[in-house]
Amino acid sequence: MSIHLKGAGGAPGIVLGRAVLYLPAKADTALAYSSVEDALAHLAAAQATAAQSLSALAERLRGEGRAEEAGIFDAQAMLAEDQFLSDEVARRMRDQGAPLIGAIAATVGQMRADLQALDDPYLRERAADMDAIGSSILAVLHGDAAGLHDLPAGAIIIAPDLTPAETAELRGGTVAGFATAYGGPTGHTAILARALGIPAVLSVCILCSIRVAR
Repeated sequence: MSIHLKGAGGAPGIVLGRAVLYLPAKADTALAYSSVEDALAHLAAAQATAAQSLSALAERLRGEGRAEEAGIFDAQAMLAEDQFLSDEVARRMRDQGAPLIGAIAATVGQMRADLQALDDPYLRERAADMDAIGSSILAVLHGDAAGLHDLPAGAIIIAPDLTPAETAELRGGTVAGFATAYGGPTGHTAILARALGIPAVLSVCILCSIRVAR
């Protein structure tokens, strides 16, 4: 029996391959710190590490002649160390007694919501970048090596979503394509998929239940 799923076109192409479910680990485990200042010091270090990783990816893409795509990660690297993010996390911890992980999640959520509330569709799509940046910072704090590894050749990735950095990891032709529950054709994930020639279908609503499994 065949199953037909519909979504929004992210990047063109027709592919056949083995569907592989990708569920990145959730970085929501509480972390213990001796004080708010200690937690904020770890946050600053994690922001710097995440920014360095994104900048390094930008440089690799630029070295491959992909200057436009590299610009995506240059911008994300700047957002990773955004002063508002740092200040708002600190405020939530000091004034509300929020733990570091909760304060980061709430701040990223607020920044995401502010972008989603804008009238410009392009700027609304940038809201997904905040999720990617938050995930990068949390992964550093938890000591996780984020990314896609050991995928079978010709795999079609099925995922709740892919960050732009995860999408950039797929360059090289190993992966046949991907389908995600979320995302839109003007988002950076779709832009990268088109630039890298990776067929992609986004907003496949039946896949939304995958997020529950995370």
